[in-house]
Amino acid sequence: MNTNRIILPKNIKPSHYTLCITPNLESFVFEGKVTIEVSILEDSNTITLNVLDLNIASASLLYNNMVLAPKEIVLDNANQTLSLVFNSMLLQNSTASLNIQFTGSHNDQLVGFYRSSYLDKNNKKQYLVVTQFCPTDCRRCFPCWDEPNLKATFDITLIVPKHLTALANMNVLSEEVLDEGLKSVTFSRTPIMSPYLVTMCVGDFDYVERVSHPTFPANSASIVCRTYTLKGQSDLGKFSVEVAVKVLEYFSKYFDIAYPLPKLDMIAIPDFAFGAMENWGLVTYRETAILYDPIKSSSSGKKRVAYTVGHELAHQWFGNLVTMDWWNDLWLNEGFATSVGWMVTDYLFPDWNVMTEFLVNDYTRGINLDSLRSSHPIEVEVNSPSEIGQIFDAISYSKGASIILMLSNYLGQEKFSLGVNRYLKKYAYSNATTKNLWDALSEASGQDVEKIMNAWTGKTGCPVLTIIDESYDEKQQEITLKLKQTRFLASGDLNSDEDLATWFIPISVITDNQNESHIVRFINTKNGTITFPYKYSSNSFWKLNASVTGFYRVCYNHEQLGRLANYLRTNPQSPILTNQDRIGIISDSFAVSRAGLGKVSSSLNVLKSLQSDSNVNVLTEIFDKLQLVQSVWRSETIVYNHMLDLQKKIFSPIVAQLGFDYADGEDYSLIVKRNLAVQAAADAGSPNVLEQLQKLFDAFVNETQSIHPNLRNLVFKTVLVYSKNPQKDFDLLLDISKTASTVDERMGALLSLGCVNDDTILKSFLNDMVLNPEIVRQQDLPSVLDTIGSKSPLLAASEYLWDWFKRNWKLLQSSISNLGLLGKILVACMSSKQLQDIVDWSSGSDCPNDSEKIDRVRELLPIRRSFDQTIEKLKINRVWGERDLSDIREWVQNDAKN
Repeated sequence: MNTNRIILPKNIKPSHYTLCITPNLESFVFEGKVTIEVSILEDSNTITLNVLDLNIASASLLYNNMVLAPKEIVLDNANQTLSLVFNSMLLQNSTASLNIQFTGSHNDQLVGFYRSSYLDKNNKKQYLVVTQFCPTDCRRCFPCWDEPNLKATFDITLIVPKHLTALANMNVLSEEVLDEGLKSVTFSRTPIMSPYLVTMCVGDFDYVERVSHPTFPANSASIVCRTYTLKGQSDLGKFSVEVAVKVLEYFSKYFDIAYPLPKLDMIAIPDFAFGAMENWGLVTYRETAILYDPIKSSSSGKKRVAYTVGHELAHQWFGNLVTMDWWNDLWLNEGFATSVGWMVTDYLFPDWNVMTEFLVNDYTRGINLDSLRSSHPIEVEVNSPSEIGQIFDAISYSKGASIILMLSNYLGQEKFSLGVNRYLKKYAYSNATTKNLWDALSEASGQDVEKIMNAWTGKTGCPVLTIIDESYDEKQQEITLKLKQTRFLASGDLNSDEDLATWFIPISVITDNQNESHIVRFINTKNGTITFPYKYSSNSFWKLNASVTGFYRVCYNHEQLGRLANYLRTNPQSPILTNQDRIGIISDSFAVSRAGLGKVSSSLNVLKSLQSDSNVNVLTEIFDKLQLVQSVWRSETIVYNHMLDLQKKIFSPIVAQLGFDYADGEDYSLIVKRNLAVQAAADAGSPNVLEQLQKLFDAFVNETQSIHPNLRNLVFKTVLVYSKNPQKDFDLLLDISKTASTVDERMGALLSLGCVNDDTILKSFLNDMVLNPEIVRQQDLPSVLDTIGSKSPLLAASEYLWDWFKRNWKLLQSSISNLGLLGKILVACMSSKQLQDIVDWSSGSDCPNDSEKIDRVRELLPIRRSFDQTIEKLKINRVWGERDLSDIREWVQNDAKN
């Protein structure tokens, strides 16, 4: 075990908590008392446990039938601990009961047992209180051993106003009416579980209920499922609870383990830092991740709800039933939940084709982050709460999910599932490590999975396969490729001491004359060869990483990439290269050119070879790369305008074909394609599209026609980008952001405000409104700021944004306890135009003395990882823009002639 971890002493271990808390929705000060049954593992006179932001009223220990009062109570705020020192020695192998009374605050920081506000139907502000303990904030609610491997059972009682609903992990065991308008709600005992999974919620709620009936395994029982909402919104919970019913049935069969609790509650919270939290038996969600209106919500909103429910309910097994031993194995929770979350969404909604979308989104996020020098291994040592919070990122989630799918594809789904089932059953109600998973998969597959996967989880980065040479044997009709694997850096400046890892790379190959199963080879050395059947012709090709099942880049030379582009251009409807293959070719070619291992002109040729592709995910990848090129060469007017013209050329005909109307029962792929095409054409300034979007807005304002929810957010943003009366339109959308009946519409209007095309209005929005919680909830700050940085039509927007951040840094740092949220706010305010100033600021160059410089560096430590990664990305794009400037100018000049 890493001795640098800030963990509790091992002399005491808890086994059971009896917890009683009295929330207060008026004073926001809660009272609590907890009795903790503990085992004494070593002779000691001191008990140390976690506490943060709590006032300890009293403490005592029942030991050997005697009540012991501590002679000393020591609160250590730096290490977030409470130490109780006793006169008597507590002897090894004995037990005791620790009793503590305390008070705490329902803060507004989205951590601990915090408060969330909303307006009721009479426009009066109301509150609810809810917990967010993951990863290390249970200690803000009650004294505890706040580490994932210190599992215990919990008896919870909440004393609340009798007109309110009290919820916790388990079902209600009893209710008792008390004096002064209160009631005592006691819940059944939980299974043994980690403290970060404990949850409580109190408020005035409605709910919608369904019952899940799993048929596998044999001991499965019916499960009461509810989605709780604010009063009057229960209809918006119907879709999520119906998805939950099916997801529980699916996972009970897939994992071959019955869901162990009698109920599953899900609840929409107005103020919530994450998308959702998988608390066992009571899953908490941001409103946009669980509420769906079949008339007023968009198709993307529906998909988000379905996936998020799938992801969180996967955690009921992966994370809750079996929990990582320490946070360095966070990926065991999040990587699996991400992969099977997409899997169950695909099962329930096969027409959505989400596994190809996974490639465009999660896979790309993971491999892009892992291509940075400042990335980290999946299994990364984290020692403190601030370090733990920084690894809830695309490595733990997206890379984790991608390598799980890669391994499943390599071992075979049946053997992989068998290994996962063995792992879950062996470590149920316990903790496990990555090695434990590998051992279970090895046993099921007969392969040394730890050896295969060691570099994928234990080393920083991902590989790139470069084809050094190819030789064709006409007689045997086969081709041999000489390959080299190296670590892939997006910057391209790999040092020899950074290239020590060797990955076991499964290589699937597709060729133009091979229509069935892929040819599978592997390479586990720095250099190697693969040979496979191949028949050369003028239109022949081969492609590595067929259907992009492997988590690695492929670097083709100019000729090899040209053959692929030629095939795509001349065989646009060929089924041999899947949509995943087409996306992979685009993605790899741009990644390679950005790293300086190829030319951007070659990548643009590949992109143009696919400009007539009809698949929405391929088109999404094309749109993404056009936006990338536009951002890198934004100051090159001819290049930038040509890319906009190319974007219009690709997407405007699709808009003309599909129109702006959505038919009932329309194919999902057409809906998403229309959404994409209208957005891309509008962003490129297509006159016909802009005119139609303005007409839709005018009809909406005049109350003659509603805007279809799939276009609503785009209409709002586009109107402000091109507005001829920006103050009037801004005020109108500001009002909608406060008063719209659905959270989707409110968020769409709110995010559009950062797109206003007037400098004075934008500066006023930043300086006077963004930090007003009545306008922008803390949870939404990153999204609002990111929209300004990435979507504003104003050239000075990034300057305004960074200046705002610098002026408000102290306020932000002191008022936002959720470090993940704070890191996202910082990243949203960073841009290449302010790169040097950002770097200087981070070192405290603007500080008047050395002490304040040291403070600046220290203050950034809890969010330093995301800061460094963003700086690296900005520098890479700047170098790429300078290096390939002449190449892209020449390409644009030639393309303009065609």
